[in-house]
Amino acid sequence: MVVQEDTPSVLDDATPPATPGLPLPVDPPLDTPTIPWLHLAIGGLSLATVSLLVVVSVVFWGLRSPANHKGDKLSMVAASPTVVESPAAGDRISLVRPPEQVGTVFCTSKDAVWVGGKKHEAGQLLTGGTYLNLVAGSAEISMACGADVVLQAPCRVVLLDERLVQLESGKLTAQVAKWTKGFVVETHGLKVTDLGTRFAVSAESPGAAEAHVLDGSVLAKPLRAGKPHESSVLLKSGEAIRVNTREGKVDRFAAERGRFVDKFDNARPYRPIELLNTGRGLMIGDEDMRWRITAGGGLGGPWPKPAVVCRRHYRYIDNAPEKSQWISFRGGVHPGAPPNTLYTFETTLDLTGFDPTTVNVVAQILADNGVKAIRLNGQPVPIQPWVDNIRGQKFQTFHVVEIRNGFVQGENRLSIDVFNGFDTYRPRAATPMALRVEWQAFGGSAGVADAPPISEETLEEDVPAGSRHGAALTRMATASGRPDPRD
Repeated sequence: MVVQEDTPSVLDDATPPATPGLPLPVDPPLDTPTIPWLHLAIGGLSLATVSLLVVVSVVFWGLRSPANHKGDKLSMVAASPTVVESPAAGDRISLVRPPEQVGTVFCTSKDAVWVGGKKHEAGQLLTGGTYLNLVAGSAEISMACGADVVLQAPCRVVLLDERLVQLESGKLTAQVAKWTKGFVVETHGLKVTDLGTRFAVSAESPGAAEAHVLDGSVLAKPLRAGKPHESSVLLKSGEAIRVNTREGKVDRFAAERGRFVDKFDNARPYRPIELLNTGRGLMIGDEDMRWRITAGGGLGGPWPKPAVVCRRHYRYIDNAPEKSQWISFRGGVHPGAPPNTLYTFETTLDLTGFDPTTVNVVAQILADNGVKAIRLNGQPVPIQPWVDNIRGQKFQTFHVVEIRNGFVQGENRLSIDVFNGFDTYRPRAATPMALRVEWQAFGGSAGVADAPPISEETLEEDVPAGSRHGAALTRMATASGRPDPRD
């Protein structure tokens, strides 16, 4: 990491320095005649000279003050360079966090068409805030929390986060896993909260919204103007509700199953995979036993040894024990690590109970000064290496690494090679080196027995061609990693 430090001045007490532009003082002759008026003249001239020097010094240093040159540090030694645009130790660095992954495209029908000819392929990761506009066909979205959502064209939705879908127009059907709580579909005039179920939401007519419970139960809350505290309505299987915001009416009626997808073939919803972020729940100085450093430069060894939660450098974003913290070896940030060295951090991921072909892991990484390589179970993960090593470097923007392949059942070993850069002005000096990682991971269960139960009536139902999800959707097993039991 580029770090420039002020170096104190070293002055020779025996030889005072000369002031630029003025001669060194000269001793007067031993027998100088005493002339009173001459003494007064010399004294006045000396006083004027000293006053002039004081004024010049005040003006000069005033122009160089932090108020006029923020972040500018002056060295007291003439040979030391001037550092510019460096953040002050007290400056707060704001975090730049990328959108989280909220799910994937599970599959699409053969006739699926997205607005503008956009392509949404099976297996594609979707981030929070993704806008989907399906103009023909159907598509199934697998949310990271464990909900599967089928869109029936024409349909426009926004995936606000993994537990919240905003339906702008059209209709969708959601099936929610038994381990998922609080999944919500919201549309103009209606908010539907899952209670362990399969349900449909429609916003096909202006000013009207409907919720139909196909299995289980939901809480449906009308969102009518002028009635912000309206009570939620409990709906059970076979029940429906319609909210007309223009007329201010709420009607209850029987669910209309024939209008919606009432069958989810091969439903294997995602489950969150618990991976603890670096330093989470620990204190500064604690060893993070989930991470170890297995190789490195001349300082900090011998290796391997556990990584340690370190006090942040002023160029880093703050540690957040409830979320994530910086880790290094003891002394890796203060006083630092040797320049131009690699340190390998290693952790393990336990995927017991998951189908490795369905696992999605997203790592958000901050590294001082960058990452040269990542390996999963000894095999390289395709990434674009990066180095953050410029003057005034701030470590505030996470780099996102997606890992989709190479997982195995049980324990998986992940290694990250962190590159430590150098100080532009002191290339041989030690500089801070640290790593910070935040995870998001989800995958399908290893066995279909963990899938949400589907009623026998639904399983035995005949599916008319082109009218049911099972007949209309084309399974892309290779891309999605989920085999179709019909094959």
